[in-house]
Amino acid sequence: MKILVVNPNTSKHMTSMIEKSAKMVASKDVEIIVQNPETGPEAIESFMDENVATINVIKEVIRPNLGKVDAVVIACFDDPGMYVLREILDIPVVGIGESSILISLALGWKFSILVVSEKAVPLMESMLYRYGLEKRLASIESMKLSVVDVDKMSEEEVLKPLIKAGEQARMKGAEVLILGCAGLAGYDEKLSRRIGLPVIDPVKAGVKLAEIILQMRLTTSKAGLFSKLVHSEW
Repeated sequence: MKILVVNPNTSKHMTSMIEKSAKMVASKDVEIIVQNPETGPEAIESFMDENVATINVIKEVIRPNLGKVDAVVIACFDDPGMYVLREILDIPVVGIGESSILISLALGWKFSILVVSEKAVPLMESMLYRYGLEKRLASIESMKLSVVDVDKMSEEEVLKPLIKAGEQARMKGAEVLILGCAGLAGYDEKLSRRIGLPVIDPVKAGVKLAEIILQMRLTTSKAGLFSKLVHSEW
């Protein structure tokens, strides 16, 4: 099996972090290919970023890999372009945001999402309503930084506000914590030891969910929402 893991932004450093997490959890018979577009936003922190990145991902990453991979993982917690790709592709497409939340439901009743920026709080709230999972949410906690900041900070500099956000989430009833940014990939075990709760690395969650779907010989339903009624060229 070949799984294409796409970092929708242009940060090479973040792509390398994503690759490390993805390959750490992938089964031995799974080949992981990690790529990012060459053009577009350095980080995805708004609807504008998301829409620009989606077009570039389709043109620069997805289209050249068609026929070469068995599934696609969108490695951004906002799941940019996930619905579009499910509509136009015949192979499974998963987003790390949705994957993380679905896995958290098997680990506890209430989950919290730890996000980097304050703008991400309403973005995540909107996403949860779209997925119909808002009732299981304990809280969304912001590190009050930007994704670009985190991408340039040391591990210790990232851990301090991340631990604070995790502690706030636990006080609000969280039973499971989700790292709400691909830029936080790899911090799951360190944070879990400090907070004492299960912590989900979203990149690992996306890769494992894609594996399961492929192993069960399933793919996206083309009845209803993701049916192929497309009038534009892609």
